[in-house]
Amino acid sequence: MGDGVSQWRALFTILAVMIRLGALKRPGLILGSFIAIYGFARIVGEFFREPDPQLGFLWGGLTMGMLLSVPMIIAGAIIIVVAWRREKPNRVPNPVEGTP
Repeated sequence: MGDGVSQWRALFTILAVMIRLGALKRPGLILGSFIAIYGFARIVGEFFREPDPQLGFLWGGLTMGMLLSVPMIIAGAIIIVVAWRREKPNRVPNPVEGTP
């Protein structure tokens, strides 16, 4: 299998564990985690990739892919923080249940 396949498998494994631990009770937590982990995985992948010939290394030895992934990590972290600060939604009982 290629490197990209193992990155996706790791990403979905982490998200599956989060779902199993109750992350669906906090709206936005899965989305923020996906964005942040995907941005991090792209940066790691860029270390092993040769930079684009027309761009090369841009700023401090970073490639364009790395620079474009930083806002993804920041946006994912912001979404995670907002999801954690929100109150958990209360489950509304189904009015049909319990009626004869």
